[in-house]
Amino acid sequence: RAMEHEPVTMRPMGTQRTVPDTARFDQEIANGNAISMTTTNYGFYGNNFYKRDASLEYPSNRGYEHMVRGGLWIGAVATDADGEFNGVTCGTVDAAQGPNSTEASEFTPASLNIVKRSTLPTSTYYDVLRAVSELDYLSDFNDFTKVQVSNSEVHRPMGLEVHQETYQWNFAEFQNILFLHFTVTNRGPLLKNVWVGIYTELASGCKA
Repeated sequence: RAMEHEPVTMRPMGTQRTVPDTARFDQEIANGNAISMTTTNYGFYGNNFYKRDASLEYPSNRGYEHMVRGGLWIGAVATDADGEFNGVTCGTVDAAQGPNSTEASEFTPASLNIVKRSTLPTSTYYDVLRAVSELDYLSDFNDFTKVQVSNSEVHRPMGLEVHQETYQWNFAEFQNILFLHFTVTNRGPLLKNVWVGIYTELASGCKA
């Protein structure tokens, strides 16, 4: 089920994110099995508990949430026009709860929307040639743009391009797992000591 597209607004210090005409901020709830999680095409996971839609709900449709926000985290020793630096790009940063997750991500979308595919012949997204799971979500984003995020921290780009895929199966032991698959490509100068992880702010409780 699609969620509302979030607007791109001005940063507190007046830095505006540049998004090409071929891209926009998009988010969907991955709900192909017992896990329902909001995923985006800008490296952010969850919905900040701002809506009653699933942020990371498990079991699905039971009203129990487990994550406020999360994001893809990449760190490395990078180089730009000002020299070598210890760089970090994250899909979410420490900030107060709020409605606009686009303000919390240092990634910028590189696609118009999240692409959906399925191995199930009965699915609207059936794709016998390219689908991996019963519900795939595919998106692309990058850190090419220098932006100021919601915690007033100015992001320093490292030249990263990310292709993200999520997979879900609704049978046996796989019905309780959401798989994340990333392809990270360096489009800038050589990166050293690269680390890739997931940052999460976990909190469990009933929405009722």
